[in-house]
Amino acid sequence: MRISTTAWSLPLLAIFWLAPHLVWGQLDFEQPPIDYGNVQPMDRVAQLARAIDEGRETLEYSTQHGWLPSLLEKLNVSQHTQTLVFSKTSLQLHKISPRTPRALYYNDDIYVGWCLHGDAVEIAATDPEQGAVFYTVDQDPALPAKIRRDRGQCLTCHATNRTQGVPGYLVRSVYPDYSGRPRSGTRTYVTDHRSDFSQRYGGWYVTGEHGSMRHLGNMIAQDRSDPENIDRELGANRQRLEELFNTQPYLLPSSDLVALMVLEHQSQM
Repeated sequence: MRISTTAWSLPLLAIFWLAPHLVWGQLDFEQPPIDYGNVQPMDRVAQLARAIDEGRETLEYSTQHGWLPSLLEKLNVSQHTQTLVFSKTSLQLHKISPRTPRALYYNDDIYVGWCLHGDAVEIAATDPEQGAVFYTVDQDPALPAKIRRDRGQCLTCHATNRTQGVPGYLVRSVYPDYSGRPRSGTRTYVTDHRSDFSQRYGGWYVTGEHGSMRHLGNMIAQDRSDPENIDRELGANRQRLEELFNTQPYLLPSSDLVALMVLEHQSQM
């Protein structure tokens, strides 16, 4: 897989409801050469959006997954890149929990996020001139498919010093409580290929073998008095997720470790 020069994590995609003007005002990406809000993006999602608007392309609606399968097909994103995140660190946080994780799919330059019973499919694409550009598609079967560009909400977390000061991507690792919210007073990490394995995947489901190394995935921070005191053995080398939540509504019953590691790598490259 070719590694993109900028990247995202949908799933990447932490929204903390900061005032957008605070973020936009601190950065220079609204000025040339990026000129983020004024230049028409040319990424593959923007091209698909124009094709749909002009009647040259159509999307098919799935009863179980909405526009997701059709979008993955049109954007050439494999379902086998699926990763699952259960921390409430993204736009549709009210839909996300340990029992209803958010699914992320990606290729070299596109990232797609889907929530069970979600209001919208979230998409990000790497534009050759503007970097990360964010979109949504409403999951309403009564309405025709419409890809809409985000105008600031996503940038509250995806255009900060964590994304090198320009619109970009990040993968977060947290100590989640039973609802998926990061525990107050605990550390949080933005992880990539350089991160210590022991700091990775807090708030994520992880399937696959990784030997004697231990991560933060597949676990809840249960001890309120010492929430970072967790038994990493409980989440290690897990092959199946059915014991943790109902995997039937998802395209795959897994959250592959290799897919997670590639996702992290792309997010900061």
